[in-house]
Amino acid sequence: MRHLLPLVTALVLSLLLVLPAQADQTIISSTNAKQVEGLLKELGFTGTRIDEDDDVIVMMHGRPVVVIVGSGNGRQLQMNVAFVGMGITLEQVNAWNRNRILAKAYLDRDGDTIFESDLDLDGGITVDRLKDWLQTFNMLIDMFVREVVHGQGVDDSKPVTPRRDRELRAGISPTVG
Repeated sequence: MRHLLPLVTALVLSLLLVLPAQADQTIISSTNAKQVEGLLKELGFTGTRIDEDDDVIVMMHGRPVVVIVGSGNGRQLQMNVAFVGMGITLEQVNAWNRNRILAKAYLDRDGDTIFESDLDLDGGITVDRLKDWLQTFNMLIDMFVREVVHGQGVDDSKPVTPRRDRELRAGISPTVG
């Protein structure tokens, strides 16, 4: 029996390493600006504030990102960031949209590029899913800036999604295809 103790101890410790730290599996079907702002701060984002429309403004990659909460009654969320006067073409935007998922880009009436992502809370999602969406958009902005804004080009060979923190910790390859 004593020879099993190290094995059991190792198994328990390995399971603890795989479990996400402070996982929040609470199910929500709506949220508010205060909760979103709190989650952003918890995730380490700075420069957050709530505007007069009950939406949250947060800095990501040096750009103000709007998390639209109030106009969706807290049930449908949207994050967007504007790239003004960057000269991004419709061809570049279409290449992004063809080959990337989870966020889309478009040219507005003034020719500026809007980059956005939506999240529907109807039916319920976990708080962890909401956090993941916030972090994923941050990663997607970085990809968009490198590939489109800085002109490195979008790889047309296959769709790609960004690697999430939990995948990086577990050594899982990014989703492709």
